[in-house]
Amino acid sequence: VQMVKAVHLDGTQLAAFLSAYASGEITLPQPEAAYPTEQEDSDDEE
Repeated sequence: VQMVKAVHLDGTQLAAFLSAYASGEITLPQPEAAYPTEQEDSDDEE
């Protein structure tokens, strides 16, 4: 289960965020790098 934090942005803030993301000024964390996968342990559950 992954938890997601809600962020409240108005239209101007959202446009600025998306513009910065599209231009490469900011990057978002990659889920596979931030969270280890639990698939390795799936063999133990059988």
